[in-house]
Amino acid sequence: MAPNHQYVTVAPTECVRPASPNSGPVTVEVISVRSDEPEDARGGGDGSTDDDIIIQCPYTVQLRAEREGGSDGRVYTITYAVTDLTGTKRVDCKVYVPHDQSGRPAVEGPGPGYEVTGSCNGGGILVGPVTRQPSRETC
Repeated sequence: MAPNHQYVTVAPTECVRPASPNSGPVTVEVISVRSDEPEDARGGGDGSTDDDIIIQCPYTVQLRAEREGGSDGRVYTITYAVTDLTGTKRVDCKVYVPHDQSGRPAVEGPGPGYEVTGSCNGGGILVGPVTRQPSRETC
């Protein structure tokens, strides 16, 4: 599916999964979300929209499924703080928006992009411990 400028909801359960039933409850909080492209690039290739990243505290993120017209696709990186009985870890989750329907994956570029930081003041509790899962395509 081509980028459609609509929001896609990403929850931490899509990026992390249970590791062991012995690690106790897991708390997850969004630390930041980065895009490797500008929020509203010059020209009309990215839909001329703002607020492409919305953090819904404590751990859900809304990402706009769009990319810059002259680019090779957009890559979002969500950074979570994941805490269980073993301590706190940072987990990065990559979400890809391909440029088109050709089947070529989005390629993370050098930027310039931008970052939105979370200010949730405490994470939400998930059931069970977590480990990193593979990244996902948005479209």
